[in-house]
Amino acid sequence: MYKDSPLSASEAQSMARIFARLQRDEHRQGGPVSRRTADCHKLIRYQRNSISHISKAIRSE
Repeated sequence: MYKDSPLSASEAQSMARIFARLQRDEHRQGGPVSRRTADCHKLIRYQRNSISHISKAIRSE
């Protein structure tokens, strides 16, 4: 990691595994963060589709 960091490389890896496990568990349980993320993905897909439709309409004129 960093030269002056108080964490060793193995400690940093351990922390990363803990955070990854917490994220997986939260996703499986359908927590608020995963629900917000899913909702954001739906909005992004909607926005992309609408932009695509507008672009096609402009090109067809």
